[in-house]
Amino acid sequence: MPSELRILRFRLDEVTNAVRNVAPRMDMSVPEQAVTGVHAAPDGTPKVMLRYEEPGKAVVMTNAQLAACLIAYCDQFLDMPLCREAKKAIEVARGNVDLRISHADAVRAQTEMRTQKSETVYLQS
Repeated sequence: MPSELRILRFRLDEVTNAVRNVAPRMDMSVPEQAVTGVHAAPDGTPKVMLRYEEPGKAVVMTNAQLAACLIAYCDQFLDMPLCREAKKAIEVARGNVDLRISHADAVRAQTEMRTQKSETVYLQS
């Protein structure tokens, strides 16, 4: 059975909007300034550092917190709901933040359910 992998690439201005709009709802304090850089933790822990316009200003959050900001931003501000059952991961690459979404089991379950209902299988885009 095929699996699906989606990669949503967020530019720094989109990361800024996501964090600025969603983090306060998660009781996280973040500056109003624009994010100027995102860096993965050098020690290999699942954390990222957001650097801001003001020199020395930075916020450290876990990958899960950043992912939650990006997912909520997609759902609430971009009208782009994401599959709840999917596995999600954050990857920092070349000044962008990638939200990697994979869900082999969800694709399999949806396909099996559709094929049981009728002989014509309609897949959602």
